[in-house]
Amino acid sequence: MYYDANKKRNVDFILQRDFKNPVPIEVGRGRKDKKQITHAINSYGADYGIIISDTTTNIEKHNNIIYVPPKTFSFL
Repeated sequence: MYYDANKKRNVDFILQRDFKNPVPIEVGRGRKDKKQITHAINSYGADYGIIISDTTTNIEKHNNIIYVPPKTFSFL
């Protein structure tokens, strides 16, 4: 897990295991703009990104972004 404070449009977390592609994660309340996560997916060559937000009650996938409610994420 790492974070680059020098980059603009940072996501909150980037998870990476071994030499696999990283997974950018953005956490927030209310409506989250997907610009940050899209930028991170492209910058890090990720297959997908995750937005954890209270705007959904179910896990949803739109293109290469997975939306997860906070309560569900807390059980992972």
